Amino acid sequence: MDKEKAMQLSTVFACVRLISETVGTLPCGIYRREGDQGKQSDPAYPLYYLLRYAPNADFTRVEYFERMTADLCLWGNHFSEIIRGVLGNIVSLNGLDPSLVSVGRTTTGAIRYMYADPYNGWREIPEENMFHVRGFGKTNDDVLGLSPISCARVSLDIAASSDAIAANTYKNGLRPSGVISTDRVLTPEQRNQEREWLMKLAGGLKNAGGLIPLEAGYKYQQLSMNPADAQMLENRSFNVEDICRWFRVPPFMVGHTEKSTSWGSGLEQQGQGFATYTLKPYLDRIESAIQ
Repeated sequence: MDKEKAMQLSTVFACVRLISETVGTLPCGIYRREGDQGKQSDPAYPLYYLLRYAPNADFTRVEYFERMTADLCLWGNHFSEIIRGVLGNIVSLNGLDPSLVSVGRTTTGAIRYMYADPYNGWREIPEENMFHVRGFGKTNDDVLGLSPISCARVSLDIAASSDAIAANTYKNGLRPSGVISTDRVLTPEQRNQEREWLMKLAGGLKNAGGLIPLEAGYKYQQLSMNPADAQMLENRSFNVEDICRWFRVPPFMVGHTEKSTSWGSGLEQQGQGFATYTLKPYLDRIESAIQ
């Protein structure tokens, strides 16, 4: 499953947005050590303005780190080209589309980055000019982090299929809640006329669930939910929990409160767990890459 299709799943979108926005809104400061006195903010450091306010001309700090974290959530890697001034100082960090970056090793073992520039075609970016943040795991060449979306392909395909079945059900006018029967044998023309008459009485889908007056000879029989429909609802609920498991996000944080309460210390502890076990690994990886 490609990344764009994965983001059409509401749970994937909610998980990626939650993690990315949370990381993006955290402050990023540059500090200098003051011996035994701890640390002090260092506005004079060359990277201070870029990392605290605007890494490049197109993105604010929040937008930049949101994009970085989303890349890690979807691709397992983030790439930014380091643009240097005439004196070699870093003047900009330009984020790159991970799908356009090819990474490998040269015969000497050095990492080699090739970028399919939409304007200038393929070009090589030296390792010293590439800001590369790796996600969890590693590929066979030990250069790239694992893509969570690729690893979760089966789970996401199942979730997408469940959504497609539900969408098709609504598209075809929902599952009938009951049947109207008569002891008369109708011709095809009469069936069409009766169907139009009933839809007119019901007012179409906008009045679905309302009462329909029946004339003599008609009987209404309510249909209960069959086991297959109940199983589909359970499957869709499980899909939400399964996707949250891949992103290590508590389901209640993306609006799934079926098996949890909306108050109490339990949710508070889950929130603390989200900060410790979900956000901290992302933050430590980004901080280590910056260093």
